[in-house]
Amino acid sequence: MEAVTAKLTNMVESSDSNFVIVDLSNVYAIDTSVALQLVRLADTIVLVGSSPIFCGLKGMIARTMVNAGVDLGNHKILRDLKSAMYFCIKQSGFNLVPISEAIR
Repeated sequence: MEAVTAKLTNMVESSDSNFVIVDLSNVYAIDTSVALQLVRLADTIVLVGSSPIFCGLKGMIARTMVNAGVDLGNHKILRDLKSAMYFCIKQSGFNLVPISEAIR
């Protein structure tokens, strides 16, 4: 996880990324150690000037994190990747419109 944090931190620093989406939709099990590392990852992302967004958390993962006392309350959590993408686009000042409306 340390390598992931280092790589992601470098990517955020070298780009103009305002958001980092952490999609956990394909994660079916997590232990306390990894859950705590996710919080540290999010805190690190904030410190280098970007906003972490977690999405796709399944009920079992959420329960594990709550039972372990892991708090993501300071970070944005959305239901799925589509919601996270839409949020980032809206927060960046853009709107999604159907192609038929865009070419008028």
